[in-house]
Amino acid sequence: MEGRIRAFLSDAGDLSRAIDRFEFRPQQRDMALDIWRTLETGGILFAEAGTGTGKSLAYLIPAALWGSPVLISTGTRNLQEQLYWQDIPVLRKILDSPLDAVIVKGRNNYLCRKRWDDVQSQGILNTGFKRDDWNRLSEWVSTTRTGDRAEMEFLPDTSRLWQNVCSRSETCLGPRCRHYNDCFVVRLKIKAQQADIVIANHHLFFADAVLRSRKRISALPSVGAVIFDEAHLVDDIATGFLGIRINHRDILDFLSLIQLFARNGSNRKKWKLDKPIQKLREASAVYFGLFGLGEGRFSLESRYGEELNRQASILAGSAENLLQTMTRERAIPDESRNELEFRLRDIADSIAFLDQMSDPDYVFWGEHTQAGPILHANPIEIARDLPGLIRQSLRPLVFTSATLTVRNSFEYIISRLGFDVSETRCYPSPFDYPQQAVLYLPDHLPGPDDPDFYRQISGEIKRILDVSRGRAFILCTSYRGMDIIREEIKSDLDYPLCVQGESPKHVLLERFRSDGHSVLIGTASFWQGVDVPGPALSCVIIDKLPFSIPTDPVIKARIEKIRMMGGDAFNDFQIPEAVMILKQGLGRLIRSRSDRGIAAILDHRVFTKSYGRAFLDSIPEFTRTHDFNELSAFLE
Repeated sequence: MEGRIRAFLSDAGDLSRAIDRFEFRPQQRDMALDIWRTLETGGILFAEAGTGTGKSLAYLIPAALWGSPVLISTGTRNLQEQLYWQDIPVLRKILDSPLDAVIVKGRNNYLCRKRWDDVQSQGILNTGFKRDDWNRLSEWVSTTRTGDRAEMEFLPDTSRLWQNVCSRSETCLGPRCRHYNDCFVVRLKIKAQQADIVIANHHLFFADAVLRSRKRISALPSVGAVIFDEAHLVDDIATGFLGIRINHRDILDFLSLIQLFARNGSNRKKWKLDKPIQKLREASAVYFGLFGLGEGRFSLESRYGEELNRQASILAGSAENLLQTMTRERAIPDESRNELEFRLRDIADSIAFLDQMSDPDYVFWGEHTQAGPILHANPIEIARDLPGLIRQSLRPLVFTSATLTVRNSFEYIISRLGFDVSETRCYPSPFDYPQQAVLYLPDHLPGPDDPDFYRQISGEIKRILDVSRGRAFILCTSYRGMDIIREEIKSDLDYPLCVQGESPKHVLLERFRSDGHSVLIGTASFWQGVDVPGPALSCVIIDKLPFSIPTDPVIKARIEKIRMMGGDAFNDFQIPEAVMILKQGLGRLIRSRSDRGIAAILDHRVFTKSYGRAFLDSIPEFTRTHDFNELSAFLE
């Protein structure tokens, strides 16, 4: 089979006939062969593939040839779509046998026909939804073959209408549902069980893994191997699922579900749920209201006092009371009661766990959002639990990304995830970075601790944008920095300015690509997973080295844990994390062999501090300069 893989990826192989302007890349061939050997031997491979390696096909080809089902887990839905709609069709052209692939998302991405019937029976006047949204959704329901909300670009992510018609485990009747045979989720599960390649994402994978560990059921099919692409995101995403997340809106939505099922039930005692539901609703409003309004993240320990403890007890007690009433009165139809009772028990236990804050291995924190405060409890470290959650007995496993190493070492990512790794591999980018890009490191700017820092770098940004003629990403490490830079440059800017938050991310990116000379300014969400090849993006400017805020409750807890264990938190955690983020940000610039551009880091610590060498040794080998005049000469 190795010979067949070599033939697929050779200079004049099958892939060259299936792809226009195919470029032979030995790194892609070597990566595919290493993944094939990992699949055959049942090991664990960590593989960093530089930008342009072609890693998607490098793992899809051995996965398609292996003979057992393989699950591909991505960090973003965008990559899911790319794999399914772009890469899988290429594979089908070159394979002798059929390739059955399916893309799977969380069930709330799919329409529930029964819930749609329930909403329709109420009539639009009784629901309060916008008539335009209602009419367009009705038209879509009558024509869709997948039930996937991704087909509806007109419906915003926060749509209450969609929340009332999407599939949810609590409302699922299973085989008792009249729509069971034409249920989108059921059809998808059957298709996934028969597929050779299942394309999921990390959020769904870990949600399913937690569900499997707690309830012994699974939404994803059994597979022989798992390949994690965008594996640098596994740590943060898994941490979110290995803990607790709760807010007032989720509780209200859940209570609405209970009332819906009580109305649909046949038990005459269902009215007895009204009082305990109202008490839980009121207790939740009081409890979450005590956290007030604000911005950002905060430590729960800093907020808790006698009144919060008292209201937490009332809230947990109200949930217990409703649970006992539901069980005693049997006011919910049997087919739905178990799931609803499980969720209610989970709410009561979560509030109690957050209130006690007694587990030293967890960090307890909250964040203010437009929907109100959200409370969390997450493990400080996941290395102990993650291998078991992924089922370490399940071999093989492949973790790949363009950014997994610090100074060519996998030590940091392996220690964070806790795996006993069989192999590590680095596949360098085929791009000629010294010829394709210049890295500008100005040496005349003040340091980030200078009160005049943002005003000074804003002037430098305007100079750079004049040279690049717009066509730039300005990647900021904070919303404050983004806001200051925007205000400083907008009046003198000769090019359209796209600012994170003014429109949905995909709208901003489409505007940026189509204009050709725009400037986009954003924070974390634009540092990774964004692909703009060609001259529309010819400049990436980074305001500061992307160190996490040490006072952030999660970061602070990790730092304290490392220090308590006798480690060096700055060198062992803060620097490696920042290096990987910087690599992602700079990776936006060169996306093809024909791209040319300027990268600029406006934080002089990268060359004045001893730790700056860790950053410079980890990023691509751009031509480096302190001389501004070389920028325009390079582009010309």
